[in-house]
Amino acid sequence: MKKAKTKAKAKPKATLYLAPIKRIVHQAGFKIGHDALVALEKHLEDYIAKLARRSAYIAKKHHRKIIKLKHLKESEREGFIS
Repeated sequence: MKKAKTKAKAKPKATLYLAPIKRIVHQAGFKIGHDALVALEKHLEDYIAKLARRSAYIAKKHHRKIIKLKHLKESEREGFIS
């Protein structure tokens, strides 16, 4: 009796490039699996979105439409994640 072929599970998709993230992890001296790499990418994406939202709010307070480096630094100093 032949064994039924099962389809391989599809790997989770990522929206950012994974190679730079993997390089950072390897430079820290660790190895990382694909699923963990995609999960880390999702966390980074959320972090960037929160940072951008807070920086946009600070820029708006200063009557600016474009986020500058000083707005990013200020939002980092404030501890923007809540």
